[in-house]
Amino acid sequence: GKSVDEQQFDIQALKAAHARHADACEKQSKDLAAQFGERIAQLEDFSGESAEAYAKEVGALRAAHAAHARELDDTRAAHIRLANETRTYLEQHLGVSARLETLEHRLKVCFSDI
Repeated sequence: GKSVDEQQFDIQALKAAHARHADACEKQSKDLAAQFGERIAQLEDFSGESAEAYAKEVGALRAAHAAHARELDDTRAAHIRLANETRTYLEQHLGVSARLETLEHRLKVCFSDI
C-alpha cells in the first residue's frame, strides 16, 4: 500500500481541494444572493411603478366618470325644464286656440243675424 507520508499528502491535497471547492461554493452563493437581491429590487421597482401608473389611471377614470355624471345630471335637468316649458306652451296654445274658436263662433252668430 501507500506509505503514511503519501496518505498524509493525499489527505492534505484532498483538504485543499475541499477548501477550494467550499470557497467557490460560498462565492457562487454570494453572487446568486446578490443577483436575487438585484432582481427582487427590480421587480419591486417595476411593481411600484405599475401600481403608481394604475393609481393615476384609476384616478383619471374616476374624474372622467364624475364629469360625465355631472353632464348627465345637467342633461336630465335640461330635459325636464324643456318638457315643462313645452307643456306650458301647449297649454297656452290650446287656451289661445279655444279662445279663437269662441270668438269665431260669436262672430258667426253676430253676422248670421244680419
